[in-house]
Amino acid sequence: MSSGDGSDHIEGGEGDDTLSSSDGDDTLRGGSGADSLIANAGNNKLYGGDDSDSLSSGAGHDQLWGDQGNDSLNAGAGDDKLYGGAGNDLLNAGSGNDLLEGGEGDDKLYGYGDNDTLDGGTGADKLYGGDGDDTLLGGTGNDRLKGDSGTDQLFGGEGNDRLEGGSGNDILYGQDGNDTVYGQSGDDHMYGELGDDKMYGGSGTDHLSGEEGNDTLDGGGNSDYIDGGVGDDTLRGGSGDDLIFGQEGNDSLDGGSGLDQLFAGSGDDTLIFDSEELNSGEANSVYFSGGEGFDVLVVGNDGDNQTIDMSKTAFQEIEGIKVTSTDTDISIALDKVTINDTAGDANGQFVCTGAKSIDLSGWGWELKSTTTDMDQGLKDAYEAQNLDTSNLYGYKLESSDGKEVTIWSDLEQDDINFPSDIA
Repeated sequence: MSSGDGSDHIEGGEGDDTLSSSDGDDTLRGGSGADSLIANAGNNKLYGGDDSDSLSSGAGHDQLWGDQGNDSLNAGAGDDKLYGGAGNDLLNAGSGNDLLEGGEGDDKLYGYGDNDTLDGGTGADKLYGGDGDDTLLGGTGNDRLKGDSGTDQLFGGEGNDRLEGGSGNDILYGQDGNDTVYGQSGDDHMYGELGDDKMYGGSGTDHLSGEEGNDTLDGGGNSDYIDGGVGDDTLRGGSGDDLIFGQEGNDSLDGGSGLDQLFAGSGDDTLIFDSEELNSGEANSVYFSGGEGFDVLVVGNDGDNQTIDMSKTAFQEIEGIKVTSTDTDISIALDKVTINDTAGDANGQFVCTGAKSIDLSGWGWELKSTTTDMDQGLKDAYEAQNLDTSNLYGYKLESSDGKEVTIWSDLEQDDINFPSDIA
């Protein structure tokens, strides 16, 4: 059944019908049955009705409703609106700034060109933005959202969603559920929000914020900003000069390669560096702070018979250092150690295990006493951070202005280079 030019109204009725219109602002209703509705140029309205229908429009600002069934909706040129309705639908936008709403069911939505808005609705949906600056809304269900090219905004909604930014500087929100978020290329902003999320920045200078939940954040390439938020988070900077904040919870912070700054925040945290960062000519750019809680710095390097020089770095509020490689010498500047106190103070207890030797030399300190009797509360705190306290020696040092720090180590006194007497 077809119409001529002008504004026509065509209804298919019962059965599997084929309805087509010529130019003009037409209305096509398929009714019951598996129908095929085809509209040409004009601002048309197409209603599939019952069963699984195929709806296609040409140039113009068209509106397509799939209604019931597993429908296929295809828009041409113009700013179109496509509504899948109930069923597992396929929506193709075409050129123009289009609105696609999947409705109920497990739908597939394709934006293609220009700046489109895709809303999956309920169900496990797949949304592809295509070219242009698109907005993708997953809705309810375990959805997959891919921005593709352009500067896109992706919102996972409820459910355990997968978000991929694609090329461009994108903004991605996991929202409810345990989401997996990929920034991919471009300088992206990523927010996990609720749930235990996994986020990967990819290439580009990215901003990753886990917010609530026990999140895993990986900055990838370039210099990234990473914020764990609330929860026990695993944070990795990757390559580049990264800025990492653990915030609340018992977090693990790993700067990766590059000159990184690590701020653990509250909780019992682990901070991880490698020797290349600490021994570089720009090591004064390396900074780590444990914040509140009982925090441990883990330092490793490749190969044996190497020296880890921590005298150039700024580190504070760290309760322990664990060297993970063998045959490694470590150098520590005591005047840069601040332990759960204000900057400039160096009072408290400090542990260093795993090194072949420790160099504590520096003007203004002297060894006052030794002990093997560690307070039980302190011992419990160290062991909670996987540090063996069974064979530790305590070396109490004092500065010329009365500051005190006790270094606990698995090394005997002959393997430690102590500072000279106070001048």
